[in-house]
Amino acid sequence: MRTPAKFGSPKQFIEFFAGIGLVRYALEKSGWQCLYANDFDPKKQQQYEARFGQAHFHLEDIFQTGEVVKRLPNSATLATASFPCVDLSLAGHWKGIDGEHSSAVFGFLDCIRAVESPQILLLENVVGLLSSNGGKDFIRLAKLLGELGYWLDSFQVDAKYFVPQSRPRVFIVAVHNSAIDRVDLPKSTDDFVLGRSWENAVRLQPEIRPDRLIRLMASTELQTGWFCSEISCPREARSSRLQDVIDLNADQEWWDDFQVKKHYDMMHDSHRVQVDRLLRDREFFVGTIYRRKRAGKTRA
Repeated sequence: MRTPAKFGSPKQFIEFFAGIGLVRYALEKSGWQCLYANDFDPKKQQQYEARFGQAHFHLEDIFQTGEVVKRLPNSATLATASFPCVDLSLAGHWKGIDGEHSSAVFGFLDCIRAVESPQILLLENVVGLLSSNGGKDFIRLAKLLGELGYWLDSFQVDAKYFVPQSRPRVFIVAVHNSAIDRVDLPKSTDDFVLGRSWENAVRLQPEIRPDRLIRLMASTELQTGWFCSEISCPREARSSRLQDVIDLNADQEWWDDFQVKKHYDMMHDSHRVQVDRLLRDREFFVGTIYRRKRAGKTRA
């Protein structure tokens, strides 16, 4: 077993389900240094290495624990895991964390269990994690982290505060038991009679800890406990628009007439009215479109 990194050691991290490196991009802006990145998609590897170079990316299945652990450094303070969300959403038919894709989180936990490090974990996923299997998936994941010796906090933040897109996400922050005493924050008590300071603290920010999330935390007994980190809801409105951050030149793979009509026909009448008005007024407008199942039909 490796010795856990000391809490407060250099801001070094390892990332799992690295994708194209969005988490790394954000952490580096705060002075963090990446020591290792893991994903198993060659296309994501290509994009990741085009941005960050080839020094840290490890193309490997997360369930190949031995191969992954051999590459892990023992000096990282933080490990991040934006594990697949497919089975936690409508698109994945609500299969939950036992689904084919989202179950990859168990591979991540196997790796953490094998090295007993680092001191801090940061997990991120869609808000469907809170409702998947009636909340049981969130509770199960929290309990597993507690069994690994981590105290937990959880909150949700919407990307709308930073970019012109609404993407609410749930975060779980985990601090190892060996370091939690150095975190001077409200905590639940050892016998799971939730401390008054913890209860008051988690209810101060309903924008990032809604009632649904608080109920799940309060009803989940951990081998460790819960703490409340000092995070607040962003207040500054974003200044960018979608059309400011995407390419709009002619050198794009735009839909042909067939694809345009196909998605136009998928729309509800109220949405087609909006599109027709924009076309009639010949306004320049950039928006988004997404598909959802409604009454057994695919709607745009």
